Amino acid sequence: MAAAPLFLPHRAVLLLVGLLWISLSGCSLRNSPAPSRHPTAEAPVEAHPETPSAPSSPLAWLSSALGKIPLFHRQPAPPKALGLQRIGTVRTLSNDGTYVIVELEPGMPVSPGNDLLITATGGEPARLKVSEVQAPYFVADVVSGHPSPGDPVQQ
Repeated sequence: MAAAPLFLPHRAVLLLVGLLWISLSGCSLRNSPAPSRHPTAEAPVEAHPETPSAPSSPLAWLSSALGKIPLFHRQPAPPKALGLQRIGTVRTLSNDGTYVIVELEPGMPVSPGNDLLITATGGEPARLKVSEVQAPYFVADVVSGHPSPGDPVQQ
């Protein structure tokens, strides 16, 4: 019957981490200045906010060291997309289908050159470009799609 190996790989890793912990704990004690027997009247020196301070423990040092490795970088969450906001309703479509007249919702700002979107149910989205504003209506050129009266206009 074969004897079980004394050193398994996970035991070797634990041993190395333990030795690293002990050596780093000892370094922090040896490098610290000896306590003074006489109190000084000097004001304490404050660290500069832009100067990084040394990690307080070996575990903090290990996590800061791992954070510098690209494999362990935590990616920030992507920004959330803003939802579309209804700004008006198509009231009239030109005979040739090149422009629409839209009635604005109260308090919704729109200016010439704004790109707008119509997401009608059952059809492809239509894109508009505002050309002239005369509150509470505005005229927008149809860039793509086929809008129809009653469709909601969103920005």
